[in-house]
Amino acid sequence: MKNQKITPANIQALKKNEVFVFGSNLNGNHAGGAARLAQDKFGAVDGKYFGLHGQSFAIPSLDESMAKINLKSLQCYVNDFLEIASSLPKKHFYVTEIGCGIAGFTHNEIAPLFKELQFIDNISLPQSFIDIIKPKKGFKVTDENMQCNPDGKPFQYELNKIYTIKGLISTCNWGFHYCEELNDCFNYYSFDPNNRVFEIIDHGVETKTNRDKSCTSSIELVKELSWLEVLKLVNSGKGNSGRSNAGNDNAGNDNAGNDNAGNRNAGYSNAGNDNAGAFNNLQANYMLFNKPSNWTYEDFINSTAFGYLQQVNTTIWVSSYQMTDEEKKSYPYHVTTGGFNRVLPYKEAFKNSWNNWSETARQSFKDLPNFDALVFEEITGISV
Repeated sequence: MKNQKITPANIQALKKNEVFVFGSNLNGNHAGGAARLAQDKFGAVDGKYFGLHGQSFAIPSLDESMAKINLKSLQCYVNDFLEIASSLPKKHFYVTEIGCGIAGFTHNEIAPLFKELQFIDNISLPQSFIDIIKPKKGFKVTDENMQCNPDGKPFQYELNKIYTIKGLISTCNWGFHYCEELNDCFNYYSFDPNNRVFEIIDHGVETKTNRDKSCTSSIELVKELSWLEVLKLVNSGKGNSGRSNAGNDNAGNDNAGNDNAGNRNAGYSNAGNDNAGAFNNLQANYMLFNKPSNWTYEDFINSTAFGYLQQVNTTIWVSSYQMTDEEKKSYPYHVTTGGFNRVLPYKEAFKNSWNNWSETARQSFKDLPNFDALVFEEITGISV
């Protein structure tokens, strides 16, 4: 993304190819404020309410009766200014706080009118405008060819290029779509490393948001994320191969605990789905070994067994040269990251840890309330 150029706060002199852009009125009477400075120092012409004169450029914000012009009309003048300034790349235009002095507009009213002028090489904007219209950031997913398919027609993107369309912006109908949260992108695209993920900047004058999706008139893809970066952003824990996991080493999705191999588990070491306790393979409230216990949740997370559970790692880092051909095909991002996190079956991961634990560590599991050797073996693969 380009850096926004900022108009100096108090311009009193200009270089040869610099232009002072000020607010005027439809009478072309430059009697006060920035307009007076433009006429006294930079060549503004009495009676000329719009356009380039000398080293000044007038944009009207007041009508003939010295009342505010409507914002739609002012937007048209700003758009015309943009076209003229763009056609004169050797001149640099310093936009002042047009309409925010004698005219009486607020910065919040005027700044959005200049949003399309951001990052134009030969235009500077006041800091007060930039603070209001600074672009929003978000994320966008494309296919492997960096394309999306609005209305069934492939749209080709390139990195660090600003795309702008005209017309009424409408989510799912017209505009460039993105999500403010990366996880939300995968409500519309499959969670597949063959898809490509980008950080974006929303440059649009108009942005519409509907639930988890935003739509804008102007977008720029500024950085491509590796799949390893994607995994870190969609999970708040470590070593998770799915998405929306808040714990560590979860192989499914939407798990809030650790070492869960299924989906939507709120506890620890659950092999199925929707389990709220620990060492459960049945759907239940918080329990231990499928039975109500006299322990609280705090009792369990403060136990010795819980501490050892944190050491069970269901993923291992595999370098590219150690990957199978099938893994390289399934995880093409390994070329960028140098490898990938291979997900181990939970029983294999638990057995690896169990074999390295002392007898005291193993006994801490047997000492848990309701300990059931059959349930323990079914989940961990360990016969005791």
